[in-house]
Amino acid sequence: MAGTGKSTISRTVAAELAERKRLAASFFFSQGRGDISHAGKFFTTIAAQLATSLPILRPAISNVINEKPDIFQQGLRSQWKYLILNPLRNAPAQSIQLVIVIDALDECDNMKDIQLILELLAEARDLETIRLQILVTSRPETPISLGFHELPGEAYQDFILHEVPPSIVNHDISIFFQRNLCWNMTSTTPSSFPNVVF
Repeated sequence: MAGTGKSTISRTVAAELAERKRLAASFFFSQGRGDISHAGKFFTTIAAQLATSLPILRPAISNVINEKPDIFQQGLRSQWKYLILNPLRNAPAQSIQLVIVIDALDECDNMKDIQLILELLAEARDLETIRLQILVTSRPETPISLGFHELPGEAYQDFILHEVPPSIVNHDISIFFQRNLCWNMTSTTPSSFPNVVF
């Protein structure tokens, strides 16, 4: 649901994966904010980031652009197939597992595009040479829930943030305070935090 920390989690995960060189690509939808409020540049952005994070894909993606200069105007299905799926499918085997992070899919302004994105991304489960996982965050909008439930059971796992028991949430908050706030306070005079009570 709104305000449960989906975007914070996805940004944190993306940052940590980037540090470990395991982030394949990321896209953060945001309603009413130009190119990130719709799917028009979704797959082209993912492809550009894949070419950077996995250089072995760069020649294949470049060849597609040279052979199909209108690929950026084609539909999502064609962009996915030619810019992402085929290069990944034909790449040499890799021992690394990469992750694509997609945040706030519900803020994409076209529900048909959302369902198509989910359908196409599910095809990544058949990749043999590169192991690819996809983290998607979203509010439980009906079309999105239906989109997931139409996928084969082994294609996805869901995790509902607002169903996490309060004891786990409180424990996580406690750890955060212990590791971050308390550490910062040891290097600062107590008078700097006159209203902080533990």
